[in-house]
Amino acid sequence: MSSVLNDEDSTASAAAEWASRLLPGDIALLSGDLGAGKTTWVRHAAKALGSPVPVSSPTFSLIHEICGGRLDLCHTDLYRLPYPVDPSQFGLDEYLDGNWVVLVEWPERLATRLTDGRCWNIRLDLLPGGERAVTIDGPEQIAC
Repeated sequence: MSSVLNDEDSTASAAAEWASRLLPGDIALLSGDLGAGKTTWVRHAAKALGSPVPVSSPTFSLIHEICGGRLDLCHTDLYRLPYPVDPSQFGLDEYLDGNWVVLVEWPERLATRLTDGRCWNIRLDLLPGGERAVTIDGPEQIAC
């Protein structure tokens, strides 16, 4: 699925629609250039799931737990890590137990696949004029 996100409202709507399909144990690999909207996507998805936790980038802390909504989320940003990096090196493997939805920014920095379970690939790209494009491949199309 691909679509153009014209503004913050369309991003919120698309992220909420996607979040409605999430199940415990799902993993989302979020890729795109700096400033493409990966953390914004996570913020809107968490809000749609009913989480009261404010979402910010986990660039320096590596992992943020976003709890209190329909699903518990583990949000990680691997941008500042040297790669390839193994999930056990920074504790991500502890969230791969099937109870969390794991959201990974900069997944290309991972040294290994995370699971044979349900995986989403979300690509956000900046377009001329400030719009963004989002492409989502669902769990039936990819493994992570």
